[in-house]
Amino acid sequence: MTANRCEAGEESGTIKSARRVLQILELFRHEDRALSTTDVAQALGYPISSTAALLKSLLALGYLLFDRHQRTYRASIRMGLLGCPTGHWGARVAAATERLAEFSDKLGMAVAVGVRNGNDIQYVQRFDPSAGRVDYGTPAGSVQRLVDTPMGRTLLALDDDRAIDRLVRLFNASRSTEALIDGARLLTEVRSIRDAGLYYSTDSIHSGFAIAATNIQATNGQWLVIGIGNSAALPGSDRASMTDALQQIADAVIVQMAASNRPASVSIPTDAIVPHEGELMAAQA
Repeated sequence: MTANRCEAGEESGTIKSARRVLQILELFRHEDRALSTTDVAQALGYPISSTAALLKSLLALGYLLFDRHQRTYRASIRMGLLGCPTGHWGARVAAATERLAEFSDKLGMAVAVGVRNGNDIQYVQRFDPSAGRVDYGTPAGSVQRLVDTPMGRTLLALDDDRAIDRLVRLFNASRSTEALIDGARLLTEVRSIRDAGLYYSTDSIHSGFAIAATNIQATNGQWLVIGIGNSAALPGSDRASMTDALQQIADAVIVQMAASNRPASVSIPTDAIVPHEGELMAAQA
């Protein structure tokens, strides 16, 4: 890594912390692999303590992923969407988002992209049709708990039941009695998402709003969720039409990213979609 070392020398007129953040992002783009805290500190000549703090900040913001077993960091999809593509996958993810903007206009629906960040979902992209903004309520950059949002629960379907049960107990430990999560109901919903390969609802965000979501895997192994939404009263918002629209989007994005661990299509059986029957929460925390 020495030959690829980024220069960490002082530069006139720059703020040290800002410069270091950018140099860390550049390092991950150049190396295109997982790096430990020590790797980054040695490559850039930073103290271990400040390197660890910066990496944790970038992790919290969703620009890095952390492997707890290997104790290493790697660039996330959000870093690629920021315009810092790491390797071929980052460029392909960035290109795929351009297709999402096209689909938003074509369908007349909001299209959002989210990634998992710990126990939360972080919305990294959102597109509204050029005809006008859709009342979706999830601006890019916002963060919500996985259990509290349809797209978050779609990502949660990638976990096994035991992991979901632990997460429910963790969240319930910090919630008031009236806001407790119904673990059994959540598991039933998550299993339905797994069976269908998709989430569909007309009342999970607010009554009369239709949303569909599905998971896609990028070539770096990170999963992302794509959701589409619009007023349920408008044409094309029934579950069959939205399933077909999501199928088209998923196929286009997968082909664009050339995902190595997923086929070039996603089978979403329209008759397997289980409508959401209401909010899981008695009240928002």
